[in-house]
Amino acid sequence: MVSKARMVLPVLCLVMGLTLTGCSNGGGEGQKSANPWSAEIQRIESRTDNDMVRAILKDGSITDAEFEEFMESYNQCLAQYDLTSSYSRDDGSESVADQFSQYEPDQLSEKIEQCRNQTGYFDLVPLDQQMHANPDNVSDDELQQKVFECRKRHGLIDSGMSIEEYKDIMGATSDSTDSDPLANSPFADYYQDTDSADTQQWFSCETDPSA
Repeated sequence: MVSKARMVLPVLCLVMGLTLTGCSNGGGEGQKSANPWSAEIQRIESRTDNDMVRAILKDGSITDAEFEEFMESYNQCLAQYDLTSSYSRDDGSESVADQFSQYEPDQLSEKIEQCRNQTGYFDLVPLDQQMHANPDNVSDDELQQKVFECRKRHGLIDSGMSIEEYKDIMGATSDSTDSDPLANSPFADYYQDTDSADTQQWFSCETDPSA
């Protein structure tokens, strides 16, 4: 995302008991109107009942400081259940630790869901992922082209493979045996060895094709 200059105002925005950084000045609406994600941001603002989410989106961007503060509020909610979230903004992955191993999987999911609903997680985090992966809000075809170029740039795709061949492989559907079509593709290793550096880069290209 292209960073925007911010004016430091002698006012603190207090939301949910937290000091929210990045308070918007009167130019916020103008910034949003030129933002390729403006329509989606306005849609989320109109539906969310979370004050922190509204304050963050007011100027049409999500800064690192704002996102960190949002995740702190999310972790404060989880802490009452002795849970801790570790979230990577680079690849959009999240792990939640049950500190005392006290919950069954369905109980753990229920606590996480409660905190996500309470903090507006479902309004802000998916949007942040989309804005990072596709800052210009380009079409699916254009985005797929950028992901393809990123993966080729990092040597994850054979240099001679065309975008058409790549799309055919990635768009393949399961056969009658319901086997994963990517399991026998040139990219199979990226979906099996999840800890390798190449796999991490493969998925990083989805969340940040400019990397």
